[in-house]
Amino acid sequence: MALFIRVQTSFWTHRKTMRLRARLGDVALWLPPRLWSYAAENQPDGDFTKYSAEELAMLVGCSTDAQAMLQALQDSGFMDGMKIHDWHEHNGYHEKFAERAKKAAAARWKGQEKKVQDKKGQDKSVALLGDAKSNATSIPTEKKSESCESFLTFWTAYPRREGKGKAEESWKKMGCTAILAQILKAVEAAKTTDQWKKDNGQFIPMPATWLNQKRWEDEPATAPAKPARPAQDMTIWNQFIDEIRPEDDTLGTARKFRDAMDSAPPPLKDRFARWTRERRAA
Repeated sequence: MALFIRVQTSFWTHRKTMRLRARLGDVALWLPPRLWSYAAENQPDGDFTKYSAEELAMLVGCSTDAQAMLQALQDSGFMDGMKIHDWHEHNGYHEKFAERAKKAAAARWKGQEKKVQDKKGQDKSVALLGDAKSNATSIPTEKKSESCESFLTFWTAYPRREGKGKAEESWKKMGCTAILAQILKAVEAAKTTDQWKKDNGQFIPMPATWLNQKRWEDEPATAPAKPARPAQDMTIWNQFIDEIRPEDDTLGTARKFRDAMDSAPPPLKDRFARWTRERRAA
């Protein structure tokens, strides 16, 4: 950052300048301004106590004898010992700016340190969170494998293989691994039902639905009992057949019908029974 120093317009003809010029020659016209410029950038308090005469001469670029230069500055009133005369009065703001800059730099440094600490804290938190997730998801491999294998066994046995993802979720949610044998038995029993056989299995439930509804707990459907053969009608039929004379039934057609009645469906049996009653009534 460029800095500025205050130089009074009377400097060039001031009595102190004339004194210094009498001792050092024309060097006196630029030596004090160069000393002030160096102080503004590097020694803002104007105190050169820690400097030697030789160092000071090199810093301001004066080739005159260093001790003679320092003595001339002091004798002419430009320096009070090793401090610039009235520096705080004319250019003291440089010290304030320097102090302000130090505080700003310290604040920036502190902010950077805080960012670094925060980042370290975040990294540590992320690491701890990662460990926590790892621990939370570290289910024993044996249990995972057992659950997957049991589901695949069910999936292979179930005739409708649709919606595998949802079915596997339902399998784990319902804890079906522990009752795999019961479920497989229920699946095999369901395969024999009319509902699952009808229309090439169109009425088989989705596997996830079947699991969510615990259909393995359904009671097996029992086939409806076949109606008993009407004994009275068959008796009448048999009596009618027996009364037919052989010459009236040379081909034995009536007896063949009677023998066929054993495997005939109930509607047909009822039909022949009614026909028999009508014939006897006639």
